[in-house]
Amino acid sequence: MSAAGPTLAERLARQRWPLLVVALCLCTVFSVGWLRYFERATSITYVPTAPGAWVEVEGLRQRVVEWYLADSLSGSDDGVPVTPEPGKVFLVAHLEVETLLPDAYCGGSVLLGEDEQLTADLLPSGLERPVPDDCPESGPGLTELVVEVPRTRTDAIKGVTMNDPETGVAWVLRPPA
Repeated sequence: MSAAGPTLAERLARQRWPLLVVALCLCTVFSVGWLRYFERATSITYVPTAPGAWVEVEGLRQRVVEWYLADSLSGSDDGVPVTPEPGKVFLVAHLEVETLLPDAYCGGSVLLGEDEQLTADLLPSGLERPVPDDCPESGPGLTELVVEVPRTRTDAIKGVTMNDPETGVAWVLRPPA
């Protein structure tokens, strides 16, 4: 002990709680920072586009040409229209696409509200639609996305999403005004 009183090292040797407080503060700051980074890196960010705008992701350019709601779809082998589940309606979206790379994924999901994505269910086999539901092997083409939407949520349709897995961005495409 010196004449001026105990040194910092001597005080810390007797009372260890200040080191514990500093360690806990550092752990808290590190944990909060890591959680915020993890949340941003793993969550989807929805980015609306201008109506009719093109978006390019992973070798595919795509835009929504039009969409409409339908209570039934024609084109079955037996001539009987296909209807959605009770309480639902079909959203039919026509997408203009351009395949830039082989094996590009065509299509998307429908965004309801702020964060609910509805994916296209497989339509019954034998249903022949006038617009194909798959991408052209290369070059430009037109595809169709059919999604069942709850009838009570049709006013919450925001657009067709095109997800970019590298950036975590989901582009929200809408038809031209």
